[in-house]
Amino acid sequence: MANLSTRDGDDVYIIGFDFDGTITERDTVEDIARAAMEDNAMSPEGFYTAEEGAEKWKGILERYFAEFGDLMRTAGSASSSVTEYSQAERVFNRRMNEAFEGTGLLRGLEAGTLRRYARQIRLRQGARSLLTDLLSRERNPKPGRPAVDVHVVSLCWSEIFLREALQLPRHVGGSVSVHCNRIVWENDVCVDGKLLCTVQDPLDKSELMGKFAAEVSSGGARRVKTLFVGDSTGDLMALVSADVGIIMGGVRDSLQAICKSCGVRVAEATPDRSLSDLAGEARAAGTGSLIFRVESWKVLRALLENEGLVEKVRNPARVLCISGSDSGGGAGNQADIKTCSSYGAYGMSAFTALTAQNTQGVSAISGVDPEFVRAQIEAVVDDIGTDAIKTGMLATKEIVSVVADLVRSKGLANVVVDPVLVATSGDALAKEDIVEAFLKELLPVATVVTPNIPEAEILLGWGKGRIRTVEDAMEAAKELHAFGPKCVLVKGGHLPSSAGTDVLYDGEQMYQLESEMVETNNSHGTGCTLGSAIACGLAGGLDVHSSVRTAKTYLARVISESKGLDLGGQQRPQGPMHHHGLRTCGDPLLKSASNYKFYAVTDSRINARCGRDLVGAVKGAVQGGATIVQLREKGVSTSDLIDQAKAVIEVCRPLGVPVIVNDRVDVAIAVDADGVHVGEDDMPVKIARKMIGPMKIVGASVKTPEQAMRAERDGADYVGSGACYSTSTKSDSTLIGLEAVKKIKEAVDIPVVAIGGIDQKNAKSVLVETNADGLAVVSSVFDSPDVAQRCEEMRKIIDEAMRTAACGRK
Repeated sequence: MANLSTRDGDDVYIIGFDFDGTITERDTVEDIARAAMEDNAMSPEGFYTAEEGAEKWKGILERYFAEFGDLMRTAGSASSSVTEYSQAERVFNRRMNEAFEGTGLLRGLEAGTLRRYARQIRLRQGARSLLTDLLSRERNPKPGRPAVDVHVVSLCWSEIFLREALQLPRHVGGSVSVHCNRIVWENDVCVDGKLLCTVQDPLDKSELMGKFAAEVSSGGARRVKTLFVGDSTGDLMALVSADVGIIMGGVRDSLQAICKSCGVRVAEATPDRSLSDLAGEARAAGTGSLIFRVESWKVLRALLENEGLVEKVRNPARVLCISGSDSGGGAGNQADIKTCSSYGAYGMSAFTALTAQNTQGVSAISGVDPEFVRAQIEAVVDDIGTDAIKTGMLATKEIVSVVADLVRSKGLANVVVDPVLVATSGDALAKEDIVEAFLKELLPVATVVTPNIPEAEILLGWGKGRIRTVEDAMEAAKELHAFGPKCVLVKGGHLPSSAGTDVLYDGEQMYQLESEMVETNNSHGTGCTLGSAIACGLAGGLDVHSSVRTAKTYLARVISESKGLDLGGQQRPQGPMHHHGLRTCGDPLLKSASNYKFYAVTDSRINARCGRDLVGAVKGAVQGGATIVQLREKGVSTSDLIDQAKAVIEVCRPLGVPVIVNDRVDVAIAVDADGVHVGEDDMPVKIARKMIGPMKIVGASVKTPEQAMRAERDGADYVGSGACYSTSTKSDSTLIGLEAVKKIKEAVDIPVVAIGGIDQKNAKSVLVETNADGLAVVSSVFDSPDVAQRCEEMRKIIDEAMRTAACGRK
C-alpha cells in the first residue's frame, strides 16, 4: 500500500498496470516455458527431454489458439456485456492454466534460470522511467499534490520473473506492488510444476482494482480516482471499470472485436490532455462505454504530467545520425552531431564508414561491416530511442538494406535521407551499385529525401548537366517522389542561375525556397548540415515544410558566420564551417537580419478603402519583395482572425516568407504561424516565448535601449522600434526619431526593425542613419492601387540603402 500521508480531500490515484504487452514489448509466457525447457535439457536428471518439452509446448499453443479462436468467434458474433464476456474468458483462462499445469512443463525450472530469462525481456520505451517516477511519488507524496498508489496486476505465472524483468532502480524496486500468479518452489526449484493461481482472468483484475480503491477510501475523506492501463481482452473489465481506462499501443484485433460487440468505444488520448479531461469525457459517455488508447508510454507520461502526478521531463529531441566519419570534422557524422548540438537536440551516431579527409579532399575510405551498422542502430534505438533519423553516407547497398530494414521493422519515424554519393570536392563516396537500393528500399520509407543536383541526376539515371533550371529541378522532384518518399527536397546550389533556389515537393504542392548566396570556400558539409537540421526540426515537432525552411535559415547563418574561417591549408577546396559560431545555440531559426529587411504590416482599413481583400494585398506584397509579413487586423473575431491567418500563410509559405501574428499568441499557435509580435502594453515577451516555444519568432515593440535589452534577455528574436516619423496608421504611437532608433540598434545584438511613417522618400535615410536591419511599412505600400509594383519600388530602395549603409560601416 502506498504512503498515503495526504490531507483529507486530496486526490489519490489508484493506478494499475498490466504487464505482458503493456509494460513489455510482447507477451512473455513463452520465455518462462523456455527457461524450464532449458533447465530440463541441461540436467541429466531432467523431468523430460528437449524433444518432449518442445512437443508439450507445441501442444499447449495449438490448444490455446484453437480454443481462444472459438471464444472470439462466439463472443464477437453477438452483442454482450463486458461482464458476460469476462465471465467467458474466466472459464477459458482457468481451463488453460489447468491444462498447462497438467503437462508438467515447469518441472525442473530453477529460479536462477528464470531470472536470467527475465533480464532479457525488453520493456516498452519509457515504461521503466515512468514507473520509477510514479513509485518515487508514491513513497514521497508532495503536500497539496495528488498521491498515487501503484500496482502491477498481471496474469503472469511468476512474481519472481515479473519483478526481475522490470529491473527498477533499487530505491523503488522493492516497493512496487505486484499481483500475479506464482510458481510453487522447493529450494528454488519447481519440483511438481504447480502454479498458485490468484490472478487468472479479467474479473480477477477488476476485483483487485476495486479492492485497492476501497482500502484507500476507508483511510479518510479522500477523493479516490482509478486508472488502469492494459492491452488485451484480459484487461477489458478493469479498463471499463476504472475512471480512466487506457489501452497501450495498437488495439489488438481480438480486443477491438470484443469492444465492438460489447458497445465499448475506443478514443485516442492526445498528449495535450489530462486524466481529468479523459475521466470527464468517459463519465459523459456513460459508465463502461468509453476507454482510450495511447500510442506510447511517452503519451501516457504526458497525460500524467498534465495531471500533476509526475514531474514534467524536458528531454531534448533525439536524432540518430547514420553516416560516415569525416576525420577533418567538416562533414559527415561530425557535422551531423554539431548541428544537433546547435539545435539543442541530443545527437547519436551510427558510423557507416571511416574516411581520411581534410580541407584538401578525401584520401582514403574504410568500410564498416553492415551487421556492425545494424548493431549500432539497434543499441541506440532499443535503449535511448529516437525522434528522427538522418542518413548520410551509406557506402554499400548492404548498408542501405540494413538501414531500410530497421526503419521498417522498428517503426522509426521522421526519416531524413541525404543520399550522399559524392563529396563537395567531387570525390566519390559510395559504390555505383547502391542507387537501386536507395530507390527501391530507402526512399519508400523516407519522410524527406534531400539530393543535390548531381545526386538527383545519378538517382534518376539522367546524364550529368541534365538539370539546369529550377523547372528541371521540379521535374526531378516529381520523378523522385514517385519512388515513395513523403517529400523531396532538390537542393539548387549547383544550378547555374538559381541564386540558391531549392524546390520542395510533397506530392501535391511545389515550393520554391530561396537563400542568399555567400561567396566563400568554407562550405564543406553543407548537405550534411542541412539534412541534420531538418531532422532536428522534425524531431522537435515541426512539419516538413517548416523543418526545411528553418534548416535553410540555420545553414545560411552558419555559412555566413564561417566566412573567412582560417582552418586548413592555403588552398582548401573544401573549407570547413563552424557550426557553433552563432549567438544562440538552442534556437537556430529565423533571426538572420535579412529576414526582416522588408517588413510588411497589414491594415484592413486601408484595404477596405482601396477595395481589395487581405489575401490580394498580401499576394502583392510578397510578389513585390516583402521578406516578412505581419498580420495586424484589429476589430475582428478570433475565428475570423484564424481564417485570415490561414489564408495569409497559404500565400506566404510556398514562397518562404514568414508570417507573424500581431498580439495574439493563441492565434499564432492555432494556425502554426511563424511567430508573434507583442506591443509594449501586450503580453510580456517572456510569457509569449514560453507559450509559443523556442522554435518560433517572437518580436517586441520598444522605444528605449533599456526596453530593447530587456526584450532580448526575455527571448525576443527582433525588436520593432519607432515611430521614426509621425504616422496616420497608429495615431497613439509616440515619436522617438532616428537617433533613438540608432541607440537601440547599438544596444542589442538581435535585429532591429525601424517603423513609423516610413515611405519611399525617407526609407534610405532611415536605414543609413540608424543602421537598422529592416523597415516596417504599412500605408506606404498598401495604400496604393498596385501593391506589387509599390513593393518592388520599395524593395529596390531598401536593397540600395543597405548596400550604402554597409559601405559606410567598412
